[in-house]
This record gives sequence, structure tokens and C-alpha cells, in this order.
Amino acid sequence: MLPVNFYAGWRARTGPGQLLREEHEPFPPEQLLQIIWQRQRLQRDRLMTLDGRRLRVLHPGFKNHEAGPDFRGAMVQLDGEPPRQGDVEVDLRSSGWKSHGHDRNPAFKNIVLHVIWEGDRAASEIPAVPLKDRLDAPLADLSAWLGRDSLKTLPEDLRGKCCGPLRDLPPEKLTKLLHHAAEVRWQSRAAQFQACARQAGWEQALWEGLFRALGYKQNVWPMHSLAESRPQWLPQPCAPAMCQARLFGVGGLLPAELSRAQTGADAYVRRVWDQWWREREQFGDCTLPRQLWRFNNLRPANHPQRRLALAAHWLAAGDLPVKLEKWFAATVPDAALAESLLEVLQVGRDDFWSWH
Repeated sequence: MLPVNFYAGWRARTGPGQLLREEHEPFPPEQLLQIIWQRQRLQRDRLMTLDGRRLRVLHPGFKNHEAGPDFRGAMVQLDGEPPRQGDVEVDLRSSGWKSHGHDRNPAFKNIVLHVIWEGDRAASEIPAVPLKDRLDAPLADLSAWLGRDSLKTLPEDLRGKCCGPLRDLPPEKLTKLLHHAAEVRWQSRAAQFQACARQAGWEQALWEGLFRALGYKQNVWPMHSLAESRPQWLPQPCAPAMCQARLFGVGGLLPAELSRAQTGADAYVRRVWDQWWREREQFGDCTLPRQLWRFNNLRPANHPQRRLALAAHWLAAGDLPVKLEKWFAATVPDAALAESLLEVLQVGRDDFWSWH
């Protein structure tokens, strides 16, 4: 028989070993620091550069597995300056910028942020942000949860080769193993929500999780940024139409001009603009740049405008957290879980989006 949560035990014994070093060593491995940055397991509202500027991370960037900077296509904002888009380099010390030769390497010319573990002075004119005192959980916990999340931590000769051994397991043991793996994944996600709730409260953590899910895989981070600033642009519930105007406006998703090709859509956009232009200065400090969003290879149902229109109905109703809490507490047969959750998340007809 498999031991209690065999998968968790196997996960702890195999792979590259714990990423966290011994306690007497002052720096974590750089690989762990990269994963922390990639997942933004940080107190994001407290990030400051070494020269004292407030840092807002709109997108941490995409992990670069080739030569060059650690992350490509990031977008950050310093104080009230316009957002900067470019690359991010992760080093343990600020001195790594010169000791690793980044200052002489043309591949690093588009760096907009130098992420370090700790330091007291930047090694160049590029803004540097220390993460040591800005983690959202103890470093040991992050090492345990994140240390094996990256595919690159698996040995080359093991990647993609689990199907053979799994095929030889009896069906009942295979089912149990998959349940164990699902439990570990669930615990990891729960720990992330708990870390967010410690900073912002459970209801805000819920909204950030919902918005991230609405982002699909292309737009997780702009959705997350929108949810983070929810207390600013939605201090109290409002009608769905007003919520949509604020979400599209703060998200930077309103078109600058009417298309004049579809009069029905133009009439809706004009109504939204009539609402937003009165408020855009008030919410200017949390408005996102349009270039943060990704629209390529999206099916119509996955476009951020449509998903934000749905979120506007949830926000306007104001009772979704309570309904979800009741759903979690209710006893629902496994076969009816998805259907009952869909019923909780369903909204009424929207005069525009139900037909577009």
C-alpha cells in the first residue's frame, strides 16, 4: 500500500534537493529567488528601490531559459512615472551586475529593473529592488512549496518520462497517487491565498484569485493588477454599467476612437466613455497601460473585455464572497460540484455583452 500522501514524500526525496541552503548561509540560491520573483510571492505593495522609489510591478516578465537577462517583457512603474517595459535581471547582490559582466554585455541593454536579495547601493543607474524583507511567507516555506515547481528543476533524463512507471501501477494505486498529487497542489495554492490574506484580508485575496483566473493564461498579471487596486477604484458597490466603465477605463481597454463599423458597439462604447471621462483623472494613478494586455490567439470568450464585463456584475451584486462561502460549506455530491459552482457564478442578462 502507498504510505499516507506518497506523492508528498516522493516529492521531498527526489529532484534537485531543497533549494534553501543551511541557515548560517546568508543568501538563498539564485534559482529560488528567480522563482519567487516569477510567482511574485512578495509583499507587492511594499516594494521599494534602493534609492527610495515605490515600485509597482505590472508584469514580472517571462522566464528566459536562454542566454541573457533572467526575465523578458516585464513592465514596472516607479512612483508616478510612466510604466517601463523591458527585461529584469536577478542577482543575489547588487555587485553581481558588474562581477557577472552585465554592464559590458549588450544583451542587457534593455534592463529596466535589477532584482537582488539585499544591498544598500545600486551598482548602476538601473533601479535595484531588494527582496529580503519583502517576502509574503517565510523563506523556508517558499523553498518547500516553490522549489520543485519549475520544470527546469527536473533532471533532463526524467522530464516527460512519468507515463511509463505510472502505466505499470494498478488502477487503485494510480488513482490514489493522483489524488495525493492533487492534494499537494491544493495545499500549495491554499498557502498562497493565505499569504495574500495576511496582507490584504480574505475578501481581497478572493477577488485577486478570481481576477487572475479571469485572465486566462495570457492576461494573468494585468488582471491581478486590476484586482490589487480594487479598493481604489471601487470604494463602494455601484451599478454594473458603472463598474464596467471603471474596469475598462482603469484597465486601459477603452478604444480611443469609435469604429463607425458597428453602430451597436459604438453606442455601447460611447455610453462607457460618457461615464469614464468624468472619473478618469480621479483614478489616473491606478490606470494600466494598454500594452500590458495580450490579445493574440484568444478566443472571443477569453478576451479580457468580456471577462471584465462579467466581473462587473459580480462586483455590482456585492454578494459573491458570501455565496461562495456558503457553497464551500454546503454538502454537494461530487457529480454536482461543477454545476452548483456555475450556478453561484452565474449572472443576469447584460444588455450588451449577452449579445456580443
